[in-house]
Amino acid sequence: MRTSNALQRLVNADCDGERMLRHESTFVNDLPWLVLQRLANERRASAERLRGAYRGRRLAAGNGSWMELWRELARTIRVAVGGPDRGDSVAACRRAVGRVEAIYDRALTLSWPSEIRALLLDQLHDIRRAGRELTQLQY
Repeated sequence: MRTSNALQRLVNADCDGERMLRHESTFVNDLPWLVLQRLANERRASAERLRGAYRGRRLAAGNGSWMELWRELARTIRVAVGGPDRGDSVAACRRAVGRVEAIYDRALTLSWPSEIRALLLDQLHDIRRAGRELTQLQY
């Protein structure tokens, strides 16, 4: 996989993560809302840093995936039928962050220039911290 393709995939993963965090924040309030909004902002900033890291052609803004839209629709239907539940919202966000983490893990198996590799490792550290924070929020 080419570097530009891999970076675009990471940008899209960050957009998916941001989208899920923002979507689920609409079903919670107080502290969980603040945490999910902050983590969504971090994913957006991460996507922007990745877009700025590529010196070749400009990477697309990243709209996320169709699969993430389907997940949002399914969650919206479940909430409409059963009502909002903080635990379900946080669990959905934990799964979303886990998907982003897996994509970063796969990307790090590729050969990268040292400055991009350092950026990816820094981003991965932030993603893992977010996962731990969501775990604490859920339990």
